[in-house]
This record gives sequence, structure tokens and C-alpha cells, in this order.
Amino acid sequence: MKLMNKKQFGQFFTKNTDYILQDFSKYIAEKNITDPFAGDGDLLKWAKKNKAKSTIGFDIDENYVDKTNVFFRDSLSKPFNYEFVLTNPPYLYQNKLEDNSILKNSKHTDLFQISLEKIMLSKEGIVIVPINFLSAENSKYIRELFFNKFEIVKINYFTEQVFADTTYNVIAFYYKLKTTNTSKMQIDFSIYPENIKIKLDIFQKFNWQIGGEFLNEIKLAENKLKIKRLEETDLNKGENVIKTAYNHLNDLREFNVDKTTLSKLKNNIILLKAIDTGTDKGKICLEDIRDYNLDALVSIKTSRNQIYLLFPDNVSIEEQKKLIELFNATLNQKRKRYFSLFMTNFRDKNRKRISFNFAYKLLNYLYFTEIKGEKIVKTELTLF
Repeated sequence: MKLMNKKQFGQFFTKNTDYILQDFSKYIAEKNITDPFAGDGDLLKWAKKNKAKSTIGFDIDENYVDKTNVFFRDSLSKPFNYEFVLTNPPYLYQNKLEDNSILKNSKHTDLFQISLEKIMLSKEGIVIVPINFLSAENSKYIRELFFNKFEIVKINYFTEQVFADTTYNVIAFYYKLKTTNTSKMQIDFSIYPENIKIKLDIFQKFNWQIGGEFLNEIKLAENKLKIKRLEETDLNKGENVIKTAYNHLNDLREFNVDKTTLSKLKNNIILLKAIDTGTDKGKICLEDIRDYNLDALVSIKTSRNQIYLLFPDNVSIEEQKKLIELFNATLNQKRKRYFSLFMTNFRDKNRKRISFNFAYKLLNYLYFTEIKGEKIVKTELTLF
């Protein structure tokens, strides 16, 4: 593997080590510590300070090789047997890599995933990686590999930025070899800076994903209602003026539509906001479009945030109002239970997002189970 610069290789150096690894020092005392992706050696310094028996680091970037503490080695191409790994491996999503040759022939989509695979010859360790390891659908493969061999005992999760050179939300966790072949794991979570302590269960049958039991339940729902978003192509021209927002509530426009389109819009009221704004009042939710004195919101195909939903004629406005209440209550309850950890981060920050497909499935699930009292039949449709 050729040498890469920091941007190419996804290097984010650990400078807040005492904060990130608080309550972890007990795991490394009298251990032989190796950092396969050592960078400037900050984690090795922390290990020495906390009574590690020995420390050694490796890195592919010769700028950090001093042949005393850090030695040259390509730890991705040449994995090694480690007693105890302490590392902040490279992480960068495949579409951000200038050179994607590392991931091209693997089943991974991010550098941190292949990095985790390459340290699996270890017995135990402490690793700092993005929260997506436990929450994202695209980390399913590395979770299967990792949890087939290891268990996680403790996690520190950070809802704020901890690295100056990246906005990724990260976790630091201590892992060790499994002593029993368990299908369930309970993990102690410490959440900072809120200083909240919780315990979360993850299950093999739900792909070791946080909130997997909830996500799997929604995954079983089909979009039987054929819910879709309104796009400009759905507006048939006519003589009736409607007031709309165009792709975002800040862009107000008027359209002339025919009677059929007007009638359709009058019978649909739900606006979906699918991305957190970053404030408590700006969380993902459903709202009544009429509260904005609008008839509709017209989406463009690339929209990932605000959309106006079209339901079949048999779903009444009263039922839609009930769906707004049920959707918001259910999502907020699950966010509280799992500290929003089952949701995907938006732009690497502590803002969350949901896919439109997930929203459609959740609405179908709530409509048929809560309003109509039916049971959900298993399908093979995917959630995301």
C-alpha cells in the first residue's frame, strides 16, 4: 500500500485522551500494549502514564516513525497477533477516499471497518471508532465478524466533537475474547458530556445493531398504503391557485392546478421533517402542513429532508392527524430509550436523520397496528 496523506488515509489524531478514555485505565495496567495505527503516539503516552507493562506503535506514515516508540508497518496489509490493542484507527467513508484501492476488494465501506477486521488477531483492546459501528446498516458485516469473536464490556460515547480535525461522533470501547457463544450482549454506556450512564442490549438476531429489535419490527412492514412524496410532476395544470413551499419551507411559491390535484391536496396534511436541525424543537417529526398556512410542499428528487406525503383516499384527515401523534410519540420514545443511537448521523454530527423509506414503513406499521388493529406479516423488504 502506498503512503497516503492524512486526508487520504482518514487519520484523526487523539488529543483528548484522558477525556475520551476516562474509566478505561484499569484495563491496561500491566498489559503489553500495541497501537497498530499509532500516528503521533498519543495513545501510547496515555498507556505508559497508566502503568502499561510495555508499549509499541506502528504506522504507515514515516513522519511519525521514530524507531523508538513508533515503527514503520502497514498494519492493514500486514496484520499481526496482538496481546492488547489500543488504537484510534483510520476512518473515512469510501466516497471520500482519494484512493479507494484499500476498500475496493473488501466488503467494507469505511476504513474503520477494515481496520477493525485487521486487529481481530488480538486478545483484547480499547478502540476509538465512529458510533456508526453499532448503529449503521452498512456496518452489519464488520459487526458480524467482530461479535463472533469478541464481546464489548464498556463504551464511552461522545455527542460532541472530540477531534479538532473531524466532526465524527465517536465511541471508545473495551473489548475482550468471548468466553461463551452468546446471542445477546448487555453493554455499559457512558454518554458525554451529559455524563449519563445507561445499559443497552444488542442481539445477534438483529445483527448486533443498537435498537435492532425496534428497527426489525418496522422492517417487517410493507408500504401497503403506497405513501409517496409530492413532486412537481404530480401537479396537473389548471385554474386553481395553491400556496406551496418548494423543497423547503423557506421557499414559498404558487402553482395553478386542476380540480383533481386540488382535491388530492385538500385530503392530505402531513409534512415530514426527516433531519434534525440541532435544537430540541427541531427534531425529526411529522407536522400538519396547514399550520404553515400552506396547501403542500413540492419536493425535488434529490431532497432528503422536508417532504409532503400523499396517502390513498381511504386514509382520512382524522386518521392522518392520529398518525402524526403516533409517529412523533413512537419515534421520541425510542430515541429516549436508545439515546437516538439507532439512528444514522447526519453529516457526521450529532444530528440524526431517517430515510423516507423508514418513515413510510413506520407510518404503515402504525396505521395497520394502532389504527386498524392488524398484525404485520414478515416481508423481505429492506428498511433503509
